[in-house]
Amino acid sequence: MSTRDRLDRALNRVPGYAGYRDKERRRDSDRAIRAKLATDYGQLADRLGRLGNRLAENRKIDAVGIVDKPLTLLRSFIDRVRVATYGYAPAFANDVVDAAVLDQIAAFDSALADQIPTLEEQIASLESADPSAGEFRAAADQIGATVQQLSDRFDRRAEVIHAGRPLPEKDMLALLGPAAPDQPSELWTLRTGDAVSYNGQDYSVIGHVTAGMSSSSRRAYQLRGGDGRQWLEVGDRHDDPLAWLTEAELQLVGRPSSVKLRETDYAFMHETQARGEVEGRQGSDEQSLRYLEYGAGTRVLHIYQWGTQYLALEGVAIDLRDIELYPSHR
Repeated sequence: MSTRDRLDRALNRVPGYAGYRDKERRRDSDRAIRAKLATDYGQLADRLGRLGNRLAENRKIDAVGIVDKPLTLLRSFIDRVRVATYGYAPAFANDVVDAAVLDQIAAFDSALADQIPTLEEQIASLESADPSAGEFRAAADQIGATVQQLSDRFDRRAEVIHAGRPLPEKDMLALLGPAAPDQPSELWTLRTGDAVSYNGQDYSVIGHVTAGMSSSSRRAYQLRGGDGRQWLEVGDRHDDPLAWLTEAELQLVGRPSSVKLRETDYAFMHETQARGEVEGRQGSDEQSLRYLEYGAGTRVLHIYQWGTQYLALEGVAIDLRDIELYPSHR
């Protein structure tokens, strides 16, 4: 059985779908698929809308804004699917069409439908998340990323239809294949007892605090050595910046637009609600936290705040080549 035949069999459950091989049925099949997608995704948009309404009734205005972002993206995607027109596009108008083109259109149809269960699970996660916690924003961001992927797939589907030519295989794999997991860097997986050398001084990891965010998470390792106040901050991705930091004492009230420490004036740059994890000699604990970023040229001030407690770390950005790692036996 060919790839196209397998895809057609999977899509035949859609009322009105008759495949793309017969020129006279191509437009009808396209309309049937788009109508089904618009209906199914429309139900998910309604579900998100109801969540937003419940939050509004409970006066959780910030959470409403978080839900509105992926909801707007989803409704825009649905509208595009519903009203798409292809005129005299070669894939629908020509008597003879490259079989690879028809295979790709069917592959896009199947891939667009396959994301419905994924989005259902993501919406369920958002519904069950605490609106005041970092996990709520992370779940909403995940929904937005899925909808953006759907929109990209629909754009490339239209490109194949209008051009009447198949996309390169590598492009199809990138669009429809499972995303390769971003492997964490070696620095992200340091453990208690691992050794770090910086500027000729040796240190060992004794704990860490993590701010888990949807875009790029940050982790600061507490180190033993030196004057006992050093921290190494890393990201979960290979190209994330590193920072060599020292504990700083300050009085934090709200979110100041600037902070002065000794002779350095730090300007506010960014604030993110995050999933927090603290691990040390007394064990580990997880709770929501606020991650604040301040900068002053090459210097940085990063603040991890949970409740009324906070950890302020200031220092400089460094290069991976500036440090050496000596993992303990594992």
